[in-house]
Amino acid sequence: MSRRQRRQRSELFELIAKLFLVLFLIAYAPLIAWWSSLTPTLRTITIAAITTLVLSTIGLIITLLIYKKRQRASAWQNAMRGWQNKDQASVIAKQQSAKYLSEKELEKFSAHLFSKMGYKAQLTSSTGDHGIDVLLINPKGQKEVVQCKQWNKQVGEPQVRDLFGTMQHEKAVRGWLVAPRGFSAHAKRWVNGKSIELIDDEELTKLLQIISK
Repeated sequence: MSRRQRRQRSELFELIAKLFLVLFLIAYAPLIAWWSSLTPTLRTITIAAITTLVLSTIGLIITLLIYKKRQRASAWQNAMRGWQNKDQASVIAKQQSAKYLSEKELEKFSAHLFSKMGYKAQLTSSTGDHGIDVLLINPKGQKEVVQCKQWNKQVGEPQVRDLFGTMQHEKAVRGWLVAPRGFSAHAKRWVNGKSIELIDDEELTKLLQIISK
């Protein structure tokens, strides 16, 4: 998350806190008067009802969070299983090619794709991101990073080395380099044995096939 996004989120939380404080101050006197008017029996019933409502709400929220987390983990596991199946065939239709996306469209497309794969995907800003276009958190809580290169030529070894340096700086367990026009032979050789995935147009189509099943 960029510095600007963190600042905006902090300002939003501060605004919400102030709003709750104002609402509390407005409702404080009427609530005290209402509470004083209740009999001991009604007070006991009210406390029990409020406690039940709060606990039920908390339980519902926890259940929904667990369900969403399990769904995300399942999608991620299925995507990784399919991704590791390197023999899976993929067919590319020209009109569906990512080669024809703009740079920003490719970044948004990649973030959406990884979200469907079960990741928490966050587009980064253009500054202060250390070359990261999409920041990923997998269901294990581990960080992964995505760089997108919408070039008119193949991406070479220097760009792969840069991604590897970014991974080390960010302590990311995996790096994804998305370049629809493909990669040079040197780049492909250099990533051998490293946790870097090179995603060209064909591999993007394969990922789309995996999440569509």
